[in-house]
Amino acid sequence: MSPSQQLTIEQVISRAKKAAKQGNLAVAQQLYQAVLQHQPRHPIATQGLRLLQKELPRRQSLQAQTANPSQDQINALINLYHSGQMSQAEQSCRQLLQTYPQSLIVLNLLGAALAGQGQLQQAVQVFDKIIQLKPDLAGVYSTRGVALKKLGQLEAAVASYDQAIELQPDYAQAYYNRGNALQELGQLEAAVASYNRAIELKPDFAEAYSNLIFTQDFLSSMDLIQQHKERQLWDQRFIQPLQQYHSPHPNPADSERPLRIGYLSADFKRHSAAQGFADLILSYEAKQFQVYCYSGVGIGQEDELTVSFQQQASGWRSTQGVTDTALAQQIRQDQIDILVDLSGHTGGNRLLTFGYKPAPIQVTGIGHYPPGLSTIDYRLTTRFGTLPEEESLFPEQPIYLDYFISFYLHQIRLAVGPLPARVNGFLTFGCLNRWQKVSSTTLALWVRLLLAIPNSRLILKASQLANESLRGSILGQMKESGVSEERIDLRGGTSQQEHLAVYQEIDISLDPFPHGGGIGSSMESVWMGVPVISLYGDRVASRAGATALCPLGLGDWVVKRESEYIELAQDWSQRLGELEQLRLDLRRRVEEQAQVFPRQVEEAYRRIWQRWCRGEKASPLSVSQN
Repeated sequence: MSPSQQLTIEQVISRAKKAAKQGNLAVAQQLYQAVLQHQPRHPIATQGLRLLQKELPRRQSLQAQTANPSQDQINALINLYHSGQMSQAEQSCRQLLQTYPQSLIVLNLLGAALAGQGQLQQAVQVFDKIIQLKPDLAGVYSTRGVALKKLGQLEAAVASYDQAIELQPDYAQAYYNRGNALQELGQLEAAVASYNRAIELKPDFAEAYSNLIFTQDFLSSMDLIQQHKERQLWDQRFIQPLQQYHSPHPNPADSERPLRIGYLSADFKRHSAAQGFADLILSYEAKQFQVYCYSGVGIGQEDELTVSFQQQASGWRSTQGVTDTALAQQIRQDQIDILVDLSGHTGGNRLLTFGYKPAPIQVTGIGHYPPGLSTIDYRLTTRFGTLPEEESLFPEQPIYLDYFISFYLHQIRLAVGPLPARVNGFLTFGCLNRWQKVSSTTLALWVRLLLAIPNSRLILKASQLANESLRGSILGQMKESGVSEERIDLRGGTSQQEHLAVYQEIDISLDPFPHGGGIGSSMESVWMGVPVISLYGDRVASRAGATALCPLGLGDWVVKRESEYIELAQDWSQRLGELEQLRLDLRRRVEEQAQVFPRQVEEAYRRIWQRWCRGEKASPLSVSQN
């Protein structure tokens, strides 16, 4: 071959390399093949063609991955999803995947639609497929973690969030999601750190800040003053700037007319919170009040109690996918006179809606720590839950009630059952609360209690206790402290009926601290005939037990020192006859009080409305049946 011919081949080789580098693999292939026609054994062309033959299938696969429907089709899917039409979104996704089987965006929407319907395992499988196709999508790992968390696979969820953060270190949502999973695992300090990082990355992340406040309430290191300061900061950052949107309310200032009461909650379903407020909605005085429910219950999460709320309410509004601004406008349009927060800083809250002041009077309760909002006028409480010297700490003015809660479990006719100690020959204690509430200090006290009462047993039940590593850790700690494994019974989550049936195995319930088990857990225990030993602490959340127990004549079950906690348990271990009689009488006490709470709350509504009609500012109010 002449030099000119050699030069021509070099030029072709050069062009082939350039085409391959630019991704024009078909062009590069043709050029290499042209060289090999002239020189069948040309080493560079042979090697280049061999590499292309390996690269082409991978490139074709990548192209298939990125092949997507039209933008109009994608927008249609997104609209179905955001409007809550999960089943239709799923069907549309599956139809499009027949043509675009590896479209990442369609697969992601399919996974989200499945998760939205509660088909969590199927959703995880879809997210896993996306990761196989393209393993560097941080958002998919985060969304996958959310599904795993809902499945109760908390450690796997944390690992998925960690992968998302590794791929995208500034991913605020992944840090937030990670904090939620860690909180459920009871790793509160780690959860706080994760929330704080999310807030650092996204300073306007109100939801992360709210969950941070909620989690800090469980910490022994947080006292009432610190909890109050955190709420002040949240109010300053997120609520006070919304004052510019406030405007006069056109509601007629007629003090005696029927009132429209609006309730905001994510828990209009079988939930511990709903047990406390259900009768306010299901048995209100229809001639005096109209009840509107603004529900954050997700698609597929509705149950028979949700249906009862829907049927009984004068108006039912879903808040899924509705912005706080739009929700506030809806509440104004509904002409709500008194708007009631039923969530505080718990999950799914709509506190920002209250920042717009959509109703003339706004109230917070029931059974949670006051959120500390400058736009909320009143809070429902009792003399047991708030001390007089603490009134000034809260912007919400107290409405003192005799009895703080009704109890919807009176609709469930599960038998009380005989005293277990009579059958077993030993005393069985129990705590059926969320594991986050069981602090290390609480566990240490319970160890001392078990050691002080020979042969006694302890049943602990929480959804998190299905986790084998957590179970092993607890049993290991107990064994090191001198409590044998056979004295500890750890149980995971169950249906509500099965949950309540566990109380038939318990003689005395134990309230955790510094964050008490809550009014709902205390009330369900008493309803099933099981009294509760509760430690009265230095914060609102540690007084829920007293709030539930004292109106029922169980004030002597509320103690102020750890030593008294153990002494009380020891005392009742020697009084089984009295404990047996008390067990048979407690349900009657609850039933007698069950009608008091809703009527007292309605009286409070009327009185604060009369104040508003007279142009009076919110101030403390006492409502008593006496």
